[in-house]
Amino acid sequence: PTPTPTPTPTPRGYLSLAPAATGPNLTGGSATLVAKFTDSFGAPLAAAELLFTVAGPNARAESVVTDAAGEASFSYTGTNAGNDRIS
Repeated sequence: PTPTPTPTPTPRGYLSLAPAATGPNLTGGSATLVAKFTDSFGAPLAAAELLFTVAGPNARAESVVTDAAGEASFSYTGTNAGNDRIS
């Protein structure tokens, strides 16, 4: 079964990230995550800017805007060996 992450409350609504965990990926491998942003009633929040941050040997940050479904995708390739944390 696929774990279902618990949405995190924010000042404007709830944010969930899928998959809940990725990897382990080999150096040079890629990962794609999808954030879903909803209001307190579960309705999608479109046109919201979300910041994905990678901490670790492949550190970077990227802003992505949610679509009409309240979703925003982020992909990156880990070119350096080691563990990354994405938030």
